Amino acid sequence: MTGQRASRLALAGFAILFLAVHGVIAALVPLQGDDWAASGGASGGLLGDAIGALVRSTWLHALLSPIVSGLLVVGSFVLAMRRLPDPRRGRDVLGVALVSCLLWIALPRAGAMWFHRSYVAAQLYGGAVAVWFLAAYRCRRALAGRAWPIAMAVVGLAAGLASRQVALMAVGGAAIAVGRTARAERSQWMLPGLAGAAVGIVIGFVRSPWGEIGRVFGRLEPNLVALAPLLRAGGPVIALVGLLWLATRLRAAAPLAARAADSPPESSSIDLDPHPRDRRSSSGEAEPAPAGNRAEAAASDPPDADAAGAALGWLVAWLGLGVAGLLGPRSSEATLLPAAVALTAAALPLLVWLAGVRWVRGVLVALVIGVHAWLWTYGLGRYAALGDAFRERMAAIAATPRGQVATVRPYPAVLPDAWSVGEDWADLALREALAERWGLAGIELSPPFRQLERSPGVAVALEVDGLAPEVVAAAVPSRWPGELAAARRRFAAVVARLRAVAGHAVVARLRVTSVELAGPGGARGDGGDPIGEHARAATLRQGRPVLAAWTDGAAGAAAAAIMAPEVSRAAPDATSHMVISIAPAVAAAFDEAWQVGPGGAEAVRCATGRCTVAIERTEPAALVLCNAERCLAVDAWVPRL
Repeated sequence: MTGQRASRLALAGFAILFLAVHGVIAALVPLQGDDWAASGGASGGLLGDAIGALVRSTWLHALLSPIVSGLLVVGSFVLAMRRLPDPRRGRDVLGVALVSCLLWIALPRAGAMWFHRSYVAAQLYGGAVAVWFLAAYRCRRALAGRAWPIAMAVVGLAAGLASRQVALMAVGGAAIAVGRTARAERSQWMLPGLAGAAVGIVIGFVRSPWGEIGRVFGRLEPNLVALAPLLRAGGPVIALVGLLWLATRLRAAAPLAARAADSPPESSSIDLDPHPRDRRSSSGEAEPAPAGNRAEAAASDPPDADAAGAALGWLVAWLGLGVAGLLGPRSSEATLLPAAVALTAAALPLLVWLAGVRWVRGVLVALVIGVHAWLWTYGLGRYAALGDAFRERMAAIAATPRGQVATVRPYPAVLPDAWSVGEDWADLALREALAERWGLAGIELSPPFRQLERSPGVAVALEVDGLAPEVVAAAVPSRWPGELAAARRRFAAVVARLRAVAGHAVVARLRVTSVELAGPGGARGDGGDPIGEHARAATLRQGRPVLAAWTDGAAGAAAAAIMAPEVSRAAPDATSHMVISIAPAVAAAFDEAWQVGPGGAEAVRCATGRCTVAIERTEPAALVLCNAERCLAVDAWVPRL
C-alpha cells in the first residue's frame, strides 16, 4: 500500500469515526438547562437562537451537529495552515486529527461544548461559520466572480450575528487581514465581508448591550480568577509544543556534541549547528549529516519569522478572546470556544512541523488515538446513562395527572462538569415553567440536595376592576405559582383571556399577600438597629399595596402594557451578597428598595436597576421596590447556604 493511499484511508477512517461517534452521542444527549427554551436561549446571538430552535429536535441534532463539528475541525486546520488539507500527505491527515484532539484539550468543558444543545447552537454553529469566513482572509483566496462580494457579506453578517465572542473573532480577524493587505492586492470581496460582520456585531450589541464591562473591570481580581479554566485548559497545549520542540533540539544537538568530543584537543568549543546538513568541509564540499541525525535534520529548520509571528499573534488572540468570554452576555465556559480555536491555530503549524521527526510523529499519533479513544468511549457511556435517567424522568412526568405535583429523581451528577450542565431542574424558575407547560401543579425532586432551589412560597391574589366575578373566576387558574416569575407569566395569560372576553380595557393587579414591609422588628438599616427615617418610611409604605404585576388599562387602551418585569439574579459572591437586576427604566419609577424577611425590612442599595441583597439567612426573603403609590415585589428566594 502506497503512502498516499494509506493517508487517504486514515483520513476517511477518522472522518467516519468522528461523524459516527458524535452522531450517536448527540442522539443520546437529553434536553437540559437552556434547551427547554424555545430558541435555546444560551446567548448565541440571533444565529444561535435560530439554530437552537432546530437542534431541540433529537434527530436534527444527531444529523446536523456532527457535520458542523467536522466543518469546524477542518476549518480550524485551514485557518492555522492557510491551505486545505491534502489527503495524500500523512502530516496533513495527522494535522486534522490533531485539531480535534487540541480542541478537546483546550476547551474547559469540552464534552458539554461538543454535544449540549444550547452550547452547540450558541457557539459551535457560529464558530464553524466564523472559522471558514476567516479562512478565506487568511488564505487570501481570489474568489473571482460578481457574486462573491455579496456571498461574503452574507457570511460575514451570519458570523457577526453569532455569539458575542465568535462575532469579535470574525470582525477582529477580518479587520487585521484587510489592514495587512495592500490596497492594490485586496480582493473585491474582502471589504464587503468585513462590513457584513461589522453590521452583524452592531446588531448584536444593540440586542444585548455589553453591560458586563463595568462588572468585570470594576472588580478585576475575582474575574482574573474566572480566567483559571482557560489557563488550566490551554496550559497543556502550550506545554506539549514547548516540550516537543525542546526534545527535538536536544536530540539534534547530541550527535554534534559527540563529534565535538572526538575532535582534536585544540578545539575549544562545541558548535551546536541546528542545520548540520548544510555544513561544508574546508574544500567547500557539502559534509553529510551524521546518519543517526538525518531524520531530525530533515525537520530541524524552524518555521520562518512570519509563521512564528503568527503563532505569537494567535496566543495574544487566545488571551484576548478568553477575556472577552467574561464579558458575556451569559458568560460561561462555552464562550471560550473562540479562544480554544485561536490556541489551536497557534499550536498546529508547530506540531505539524515537529511531526517531520519520526519519533515526534509517533508521539502525536499516540496522543491523538489515546485522547479520542478515551474521551469518545467515556462520553458514550456517560450520555447513555444520562439519557436513561432523562427518559425515566419524563415517564414520571407523563404518569402524573394534570393539576398534581410530579416527583422525579435528580440526576446522578448534580453539579456541572465537563460533560453535563448538571441538575438543571434544581432551578425553581425552570421547574415552575415546565410545570405550567405540562399542566402540573409543580415538580419536586426527591431526595433533595444542597443545590436544590426551594420555592419561597409567595402567596398572591388577583384583583380585577369592573368585571363580573364569574368572568374573572373563569379565567383565574386553580393554583398560582409560588415563584414570582412564573406568577407573572400566568398573570399575563389571565389578562389576555380577560381582554378577549370583556372586549375592553382591563385593570388588574396581582397582589402579594405574603410580604409585609414591617415585620416583627420593624424596618431595619444595614447595622440591624431600627432607623427612624427608614422606620417612618416603612410605616408609610404599609398603606401601599405590594404587587407582583399589574396593568392600568383605561378605556380605549385595551392593549395597555402589563407591568411584569423580567428579573435576573447573579450568583452569590464570596461576601454572601447577591445582585438582582431589573430594567433601569422600571427601577427609575421607584425611590426606595427593601429586602424583606422574617426579621423585618432592611434598606438595600440599588443603582441603575442593580440591587445588592444579603443572603446570610436560610429563611425566605424578597426584594421590594416602593414609591408613593405602590410597591413592586421584584424577586423572592430561599438562600442556598
